[in-house]
Amino acid sequence: MNPSQDHLPSPVNTSGDPDELEEWSALQGWELEYLPCEPRSFEAQFRDLELPGTVLQHERWSSSLQVLGTIRGDVVPIAIPLDSRGVFQGLPFNSGDLIFMKPGSDLNFLAQSPVELLTLHVPKHDLESVGVKLGIENPMDLLSGPPVVDLSPSFRQNWLKGMFEFFQIPAEFTSARKELESQMLCLFWESLTNQNTRKSGLAVNPPAVIRYIKRAQKFIEENLTDTICLEDIAAVSGVSARMLQLCFREYFQMSPMQYLRWRRLHLVRKALQEESPHSVTVTRVAMTYGFFHLSRFSGEYKHMFGELPNQTLHLKRSRGFISVPAIT
Repeated sequence: MNPSQDHLPSPVNTSGDPDELEEWSALQGWELEYLPCEPRSFEAQFRDLELPGTVLQHERWSSSLQVLGTIRGDVVPIAIPLDSRGVFQGLPFNSGDLIFMKPGSDLNFLAQSPVELLTLHVPKHDLESVGVKLGIENPMDLLSGPPVVDLSPSFRQNWLKGMFEFFQIPAEFTSARKELESQMLCLFWESLTNQNTRKSGLAVNPPAVIRYIKRAQKFIEENLTDTICLEDIAAVSGVSARMLQLCFREYFQMSPMQYLRWRRLHLVRKALQEESPHSVTVTRVAMTYGFFHLSRFSGEYKHMFGELPNQTLHLKRSRGFISVPAIT
């Protein structure tokens, strides 16, 4: 099922640079960091559809991606991944699951390529109002539970039908769009109040394992410029090095040390993009983040980003999005 081509919002934006996604997100009031996980050509397509009270976003990314940041405090994003799987806030998700994001919370989203998302950004007060009208006491408290919902086939069909129907209603039919929006918010609360659908990860993702991974991530983020080893990360995580390896392979498709190196590569790239060639050198930035074998570092950097670090430092990038035909 695809949105009707006659009523797709315009323009559709495309980008070959994750940094442009960050700029696009900033225009929406978000501070997000997009980190490709694969050394391959990156392409993203995205568009917005303005609704009476919410914004519907349709996004596609060509490569596996991790998104880090903080959820805005005034909206509740509600997403359905299409033909995508990954990890959100420490919980696995699959195509057709329902993902929601608590206002003001930290965001940690990792999806395997290709990635396609339909997301409703609902004003917090609108969502709460609908919950109260449905007779739910303190409805926003339900957002404190697991943020991934395993929808039944009928719920999944209704969600997808409703989201794609938004694209089929012409913009001038405001009342019809508002009615559909209300139906979707009612469906959201119905999905959450059915506790059997909430993913707790008790079978394949025990809460203890999630805690191990989060401890490891926190330690890595706090020591990105320090010398650390797998045993250090495992000790802080409270699990054996072997078990931590298995956990990271399951969640991130890479080992803990590969994850550390991947994060450092992205930080080097960010530093090179922000600094002037007259104020820093590639060698200095690379060594700051623990890359002392410079020829190997350059090879890894080019493999990941498609250019040498010296090119990143000297390249004056032109910014802006390109309008392209609608995604089909």
